[in-house]
Amino acid sequence: MSRLSRFVLGTLFALGARLVAAQDVADSVQLHNDCRLAAQVLTTGNPDPLRSWALHTIQSCDVEAGAAIPAVWQSPPSTAEDLSSLVAASIANRDARILDAVMTVATNAGAAPELRIASLRVLASYGDRRVWVSLEDLQSRRALILPFTDHPIGREGNNPLPVDIRARVLAVLNGLAQGDPNDSIRDAARFLVKAFPLP
Repeated sequence: MSRLSRFVLGTLFALGARLVAAQDVADSVQLHNDCRLAAQVLTTGNPDPLRSWALHTIQSCDVEAGAAIPAVWQSPPSTAEDLSSLVAASIANRDARILDAVMTVATNAGAAPELRIASLRVLASYGDRRVWVSLEDLQSRRALILPFTDHPIGREGNNPLPVDIRARVLAVLNGLAQGDPNDSIRDAARFLVKAFPLP
């Protein structure tokens, strides 16, 4: 290979590396902007037509998710699809602020049963990172053996979960299993307590 060929190849390689780096920066800036807009939509409700998009987008947002997702649990979505996105976003971002919001919903006997069931799904995953429980599993109380996944789910948020998260989740689930006034919540909590994996 001649010197000129080596020079041309080296130049092309360097140029390619710079283009890849430039695209990474552009993608990073786009994600940052998307995360800021998603957090705004979820915390303020404006613009409302972007709510579904925001619930999906916030799943990738390390910084903004911990503050935005709890606001959605306080003012929950009206569609089953958006509620599933809220569960996925909550599980993807393991943050103490999200945990507080989810526990509040789970233990609120006045909240809609569908919302409380969704919160139980999140609690199960927070209690053990290997656990993913589908809505169908809870509704039919299948003989599911947890953990359901072979790798940990979610990334740690800016506000870390307490070190005794497993014990806290099991305490909430046990309390609901023993005394919740709603049959579906009580049954779902019992199912989760029985199926919960050993540490």
